[in-house]
Amino acid sequence: QSIDPEELNRIFGGDGRGEAFGDLFGSIFGARGAARAPRRQVEAEGVVQVSLREAFAGTTRQVELPDGRRLEVNVPAGVADGTLLRVPGLLARVQVAPDPTFRREGKDVHVQVAVPLRTALLGGEAEVPTLKGGRVNLTVKPETQNGARLRLRGLGMPDPGKGPAGDLIAEVRVRLPLPLDEDARRWAQETPQ
Repeated sequence: QSIDPEELNRIFGGDGRGEAFGDLFGSIFGARGAARAPRRQVEAEGVVQVSLREAFAGTTRQVELPDGRRLEVNVPAGVADGTLLRVPGLLARVQVAPDPTFRREGKDVHVQVAVPLRTALLGGEAEVPTLKGGRVNLTVKPETQNGARLRLRGLGMPDPGKGPAGDLIAEVRVRLPLPLDEDARRWAQETPQ
C-alpha cells in the first residue's frame, strides 16, 4: 500500500510542503540537512610575539586590525610556539621568542648551570635560575659529571589545560678553577686519566 505525501503532512500537521515531516525526522536524527546558523567569519589573521618568560606567566597583547580597530588578545600561561588563539574577528598565531638563558622542550625548560669543580667532585649546592625569577638551590651529588641533567620537578612551563607543570632541567657545566694555582696544577698532573 502506498501513502500519499500530502496525506502524511495532513496526519503530522504540515504546511503542504513536507516541512513537518522533515522536522519530525530532523529531531529524531539530529537535524541533518537542517539549516545551520552561519559561523562568524574570521576578519583578520595576525601574529602575537611574546618572550619565553611571558609565555610562562601569561600576558595580554593589543592587536590592530586592518580597519583600525584594536583587539586585546589574552595569551594563557604555558602557551606553546605556533598556538592559534581565537578572539572575535581575529585568529592570532603565537610566536615565542628564543630566550638567552632558557630552552623549552614541550613543558620542560632546560637551563645550563655553572658548577665549581670542587662541588662536582665532592657534592654540594648550586643556584639555578627559574622562569619565575629568582633562584633555587639544587643539591649536586658527589662525582657529578659535566653535562649531567638534574631535574627540578614542577618548575617548568605550566600546562594551559590545567595539567601538571613541566620540569626545570639543570644541565651541569663544570667550571674549572682558573687560573690554576700550583697545588691544583700538581693535583691535575698526578690524577690518573
